[in-house]
Amino acid sequence: MSALEAITPPETRDRLRMLSFVLLGLALVVTGYLSYTKLTNTTMVCVESGVFNCDAVSSSIYAYFPRGTGIPVAVLGFSTWIVMGAILIFENRTRFLRDYWSLLLLAISIFGFLFHCYLSRFSASCSTATLPTHLSYSSKRFVRGV
Repeated sequence: MSALEAITPPETRDRLRMLSFVLLGLALVVTGYLSYTKLTNTTMVCVESGVFNCDAVSSSIYAYFPRGTGIPVAVLGFSTWIVMGAILIFENRTRFLRDYWSLLLLAISIFGFLFHCYLSRFSASCSTATLPTHLSYSSKRFVRGV
C-alpha cells in the first residue's frame, strides 16, 4: 500500500482518478487535434484576432524539437499524454507502477510544464502571436502536475 492510499479515503481516490481521466481526455483532444493539423498540413480552426494567430505559432521554428527540423512539438505533447494515460491505466498491474506511479506522473508533469514554459518564452520573444491552446495546455499541465 502506498502512502497516498494510506491517507486518502477510497471515495476521494476514485474521484481524483476520474478527474485525472477527464483531464487526460481533454488533453488528448487538444494535442491530438494539434498533431493532426501538423502532420496533415491542414489549417487550424482558430480565432484570428488580436494576439491569437495560430498559423504564426504552428509554423515557427519552435513548433519542432529540436528547433526547426525535428519532431513536431504537438506530437511530443500527444505522446506524453499517452504515456501518462498508460501509467494511470496500468498503475495497479505491476509492482513498479504500484509503488512509483504518482512519482512518475509528477516527474513527467514537471518536465512537461518546464518544457512548455521554455517553448512559450522563446516563441513569445520571437513572435507576438500566441495560440489559444497554449493557454489550455498550460492550465491542464499545471493542474495535473499539482
